[in-house]
Amino acid sequence: MGDVEKMIDWEQFRPIIKDLSTNNTEKGGRPNLDVIELRRCLYPERHDYEMIGSSMTDLHWLDDIPGDRPVLVIAEGMVEYLPKEGAVALFTRITTQFPGGEIIFDAYSRLTVRIRNLAIRVSTLLSKPAETGGPVHLPWGIDDPRKLERLVPGLRLVTAIPFLTMPELVGRLAYSRVQALPYRVLERCG
Repeated sequence: MGDVEKMIDWEQFRPIIKDLSTNNTEKGGRPNLDVIELRRCLYPERHDYEMIGSSMTDLHWLDDIPGDRPVLVIAEGMVEYLPKEGAVALFTRITTQFPGGEIIFDAYSRLTVRIRNLAIRVSTLLSKPAETGGPVHLPWGIDDPRKLERLVPGLRLVTAIPFLTMPELVGRLAYSRVQALPYRVLERCG
């Protein structure tokens, strides 16, 4: 560990760490932090890899990406928070602009969305507003991944991995015992 300490310039992290402990929102919630700036500190950009700090629903960020070669889009922990129309518009733009490639993303079933939203509401009721911030609502779920193929021309499903086949991820999702209960029930049923 001592060798790692010598290799990292910790001074570049001080402003970010300061912002993590300062929260100027009325009800709490996420710290005032630019996630892309934090990622840039941890993962340097390369000539063939670019992190873009932009709203995913404002599709203008795609204008600066050359559309003459295949692309790999990793939308981990993002698509499930977009409105359905926003996700379909994003996928449509990507499949239209690029000649080929892959989109890797995670999504929930409609039942899981309902259970998770209920668990969050219950957890919010049991917590003080300053602790929970605003509720995190999932707007949609996908029961049949092939339905996206019908909604988005050019999109083809390669692989779908059911979430409940990965219990180590289910355990990480639960932020409290109240939120963990529906996942434990689903894990036993599934």
